[in-house]
Amino acid sequence: LWSPDTLQWQRTKTFQDDTTAHTAVALPPTADVLVITVEPGDAPARAYRFDPVADVLIRVALPVRGGHAPLAATLTTGQVVVLCGRDARLVVWDPATGSVNGASTLAFGSDWAPKVINLLKSGELFVLGHDGDQDRAVLWNAETRRWRTIQDFPQGFTTATLLYDGGVLLLGRRAPMLWRQPAAARVV
Repeated sequence: LWSPDTLQWQRTKTFQDDTTAHTAVALPPTADVLVITVEPGDAPARAYRFDPVADVLIRVALPVRGGHAPLAATLTTGQVVVLCGRDARLVVWDPATGSVNGASTLAFGSDWAPKVINLLKSGELFVLGHDGDQDRAVLWNAETRRWRTIQDFPQGFTTATLLYDGGVLLLGRRAPMLWRQPAAARVV
Protein backbone atom coordinates (compact mmCIF):
# COMPACT_ATOMS: atom_id res chain seq x y z
CA LEU A 1 0.00 0.00 0.00
CA TRP A 2 1.45 3.38 -0.99
CA SER A 3 1.37 6.08 1.68
CA PRO A 4 1.25 9.61 0.28
CA ASP A 5 2.11 10.91 3.78
CA THR A 6 5.42 9.04 4.11
CA LEU A 7 6.03 8.53 0.37
CA GLN A 8 6.78 4.88 1.07
CA TRP A 9 5.23 1.48 0.56
CA GLN A 10 3.81 -0.20 3.64
CA ARG A 11 2.98 -3.86 4.11
CA THR A 12 -0.68 -4.80 4.54
CA LYS A 13 -2.60 -8.01 5.07
CA THR A 14 -1.48 -10.81 2.82
CA PHE A 15 -3.84 -12.98 0.85
CA GLN A 16 -3.67 -16.69 1.51
CA ASP A 17 -5.05 -17.33 -1.96
CA ASP A 18 -2.63 -18.71 -4.53
CA THR A 19 -4.40 -17.17 -7.49
CA THR A 20 -3.35 -16.27 -10.98
CA ALA A 21 -5.61 -13.30 -11.67
CA HIS A 22 -6.97 -10.48 -9.56
CA THR A 23 -8.44 -6.99 -9.62
CA ALA A 24 -9.26 -4.27 -7.13
CA VAL A 25 -11.68 -1.35 -7.15
CA ALA A 26 -12.20 1.52 -4.70
CA LEU A 27 -15.42 1.68 -2.68
CA PRO A 28 -16.15 5.39 -2.21
CA PRO A 29 -16.94 7.23 -0.02
CA THR A 30 -14.93 4.91 2.25
CA ALA A 31 -11.24 4.12 1.90
CA ASP A 32 -12.16 0.45 1.43
CA VAL A 33 -11.22 -1.62 -1.60
CA LEU A 34 -12.95 -4.65 -3.15
CA VAL A 35 -10.34 -7.26 -4.12
CA ILE A 36 -11.34 -10.19 -6.37
CA THR A 37 -9.09 -13.18 -7.06
CA VAL A 38 -9.65 -16.11 -9.45
CA GLU A 39 -8.03 -19.41 -10.37
CA PRO A 40 -7.81 -20.71 -13.90
CA GLY A 41 -10.71 -22.92 -14.85
CA ASP A 42 -14.19 -22.77 -13.41
CA ALA A 43 -13.45 -22.45 -9.68
CA PRO A 44 -15.46 -19.86 -7.72
CA ALA A 45 -13.82 -16.45 -7.49
CA ARG A 46 -12.92 -15.14 -4.05
CA ALA A 47 -13.67 -11.59 -3.01
CA TYR A 48 -12.54 -9.53 -0.05
CA ARG A 49 -13.36 -6.09 1.32
CA PHE A 50 -10.09 -4.54 2.44
CA ASP A 51 -9.99 -1.61 4.88
CA PRO A 52 -6.49 -0.12 4.45
CA VAL A 53 -6.91 2.19 7.45
CA ALA A 54 -7.63 -0.63 9.92
CA ASP A 55 -5.66 -3.19 7.87
CA VAL A 56 -8.65 -5.55 7.96
CA LEU A 57 -9.61 -8.07 5.29
CA ILE A 58 -13.18 -9.44 5.23
CA ARG A 59 -14.43 -12.18 2.88
CA VAL A 60 -17.33 -11.15 0.62
CA ALA A 61 -19.72 -13.56 -1.10
CA LEU A 62 -19.84 -12.96 -4.86
CA PRO A 63 -21.44 -15.54 -7.19
CA VAL A 64 -18.83 -15.37 -9.95
CA ARG A 65 -16.49 -18.05 -11.26
CA GLY A 66 -12.97 -18.06 -12.69
CA GLY A 67 -11.91 -18.63 -16.26
CA HIS A 68 -10.71 -15.14 -17.11
CA ALA A 69 -9.20 -12.33 -15.12
CA PRO A 70 -11.93 -10.53 -13.17
CA LEU A 71 -12.89 -6.95 -13.99
CA ALA A 72 -14.67 -4.49 -11.70
CA ALA A 73 -15.91 -0.91 -11.83
CA THR A 74 -17.71 1.30 -9.33
CA LEU A 75 -20.94 2.83 -10.65
CA THR A 76 -22.07 6.36 -9.78
CA THR A 77 -24.58 4.76 -7.37
CA GLY A 78 -21.71 3.28 -5.32
CA GLN A 79 -22.58 -0.23 -6.49
CA VAL A 80 -19.81 -2.34 -8.00
CA VAL A 81 -20.09 -4.18 -11.31
CA VAL A 82 -18.05 -7.39 -11.44
CA LEU A 83 -17.44 -9.16 -14.75
CA CYS A 84 -15.81 -12.56 -14.54
CA GLY A 85 -15.76 -16.07 -15.93
CA ARG A 86 -15.81 -17.78 -19.29
CA ASP A 87 -19.46 -16.86 -19.74
CA ALA A 88 -18.61 -13.19 -19.01
CA ARG A 89 -21.21 -13.10 -16.25
CA LEU A 90 -21.83 -9.65 -14.89
CA VAL A 91 -23.16 -9.12 -11.36
CA VAL A 92 -23.84 -5.93 -9.42
CA TRP A 93 -22.73 -5.89 -5.78
CA ASP A 94 -23.95 -3.29 -3.30
CA PRO A 95 -21.26 -2.64 -0.66
CA ALA A 96 -23.78 -0.86 1.59
CA THR A 97 -26.06 -3.92 1.91
CA GLY A 98 -23.86 -6.78 0.73
CA SER A 99 -26.56 -7.82 -1.73
CA VAL A 100 -25.80 -9.13 -5.20
CA ASN A 101 -28.01 -8.75 -8.25
CA GLY A 102 -27.38 -10.96 -11.26
CA ALA A 103 -27.40 -8.60 -14.18
CA SER A 104 -26.63 -10.33 -17.43
CA THR A 105 -24.37 -12.63 -19.37
CA LEU A 106 -22.72 -11.67 -22.62
CA ALA A 107 -23.82 -13.87 -25.51
CA PHE A 108 -20.70 -13.69 -27.66
CA GLY A 109 -19.65 -17.30 -27.28
CA SER A 110 -16.90 -19.02 -25.33
CA ASP A 111 -14.06 -17.30 -27.22
CA TRP A 112 -14.94 -13.80 -25.97
CA ALA A 113 -12.72 -12.86 -23.03
CA PRO A 114 -13.20 -9.45 -21.39
CA LYS A 115 -9.92 -7.56 -20.74
CA VAL A 116 -10.70 -3.98 -19.70
CA ILE A 117 -13.66 -2.16 -18.15
CA ASN A 118 -14.26 1.61 -17.85
CA LEU A 119 -17.18 3.64 -16.51
CA LEU A 120 -18.08 6.30 -19.08
CA LYS A 121 -19.46 9.72 -18.16
CA SER A 122 -22.81 8.56 -19.58
CA GLY A 123 -22.97 5.91 -16.82
CA GLU A 124 -22.47 3.08 -19.31
CA LEU A 125 -19.64 0.59 -18.99
CA PHE A 126 -17.14 0.30 -21.83
CA VAL A 127 -15.79 -3.26 -21.96
CA LEU A 128 -13.01 -4.33 -24.31
CA GLY A 129 -12.58 -8.04 -24.89
CA HIS A 130 -10.77 -10.48 -27.13
CA ASP A 131 -12.96 -12.48 -29.51
CA GLY A 132 -11.11 -14.96 -31.71
CA ASP A 133 -8.92 -12.95 -34.06
CA GLN A 134 -10.28 -9.53 -33.10
CA ASP A 135 -10.97 -7.29 -30.12
CA ARG A 136 -14.58 -6.30 -29.50
CA ALA A 137 -15.84 -3.29 -27.57
CA VAL A 138 -19.27 -3.45 -25.94
CA LEU A 139 -21.31 -1.12 -23.77
CA TRP A 140 -23.42 -2.16 -20.78
CA ASN A 141 -26.24 0.11 -19.66
CA ALA A 142 -26.77 0.00 -15.88
CA GLU A 143 -30.37 1.20 -16.15
CA THR A 144 -31.58 -1.25 -18.81
CA ARG A 145 -29.09 -4.02 -17.86
CA ARG A 146 -28.47 -4.62 -21.57
CA TRP A 147 -25.36 -5.06 -23.70
CA ARG A 148 -24.66 -3.71 -27.16
CA THR A 149 -21.66 -4.19 -29.42
CA ILE A 150 -20.18 -0.89 -30.48
CA GLN A 151 -17.12 -1.78 -32.53
CA ASP A 152 -14.72 -4.53 -33.52
CA PHE A 153 -11.00 -3.75 -33.64
CA PRO A 154 -7.93 -5.60 -34.91
CA GLN A 155 -6.60 -7.97 -32.24
CA GLY A 156 -3.82 -6.69 -30.00
CA PHE A 157 -5.17 -4.01 -27.66
CA THR A 158 -4.37 -4.69 -24.02
CA THR A 159 -5.64 -1.60 -22.26
CA ALA A 160 -8.33 1.04 -22.62
CA THR A 161 -7.90 4.33 -20.77
CA LEU A 162 -10.82 6.66 -20.14
CA LEU A 163 -9.90 10.20 -21.16
CA TYR A 164 -11.08 13.39 -19.49
CA ASP A 165 -13.26 14.30 -22.49
CA GLY A 166 -15.05 10.94 -22.35
CA GLY A 167 -13.12 9.24 -25.14
CA VAL A 168 -11.35 5.91 -24.65
CA LEU A 169 -7.73 5.45 -25.74
CA LEU A 170 -6.93 1.88 -26.83
CA LEU A 171 -3.29 0.79 -26.52
CA GLY A 172 -1.42 -2.44 -27.15
CA ARG A 173 0.63 -4.11 -29.86
CA ARG A 174 -1.02 -1.94 -32.52
CA ALA A 175 -1.01 1.78 -33.22
CA PRO A 176 -3.12 3.61 -30.60
CA MET A 177 -6.79 4.09 -31.45
CA LEU A 178 -9.29 6.54 -30.00
CA TRP A 179 -12.96 5.63 -29.53
CA ARG A 180 -15.50 8.35 -28.91
CA GLN A 181 -19.08 7.91 -27.84
CA PRO A 182 -21.57 9.28 -30.42
CA ALA A 183 -22.46 12.93 -29.72
CA ALA A 184 -26.11 12.11 -28.95
CA ALA A 185 -25.08 9.84 -26.07
CA ARG A 186 -22.18 11.93 -24.77
CA VAL A 187 -22.44 13.50 -21.32
CA VAL A 188 -20.21 16.50 -20.67
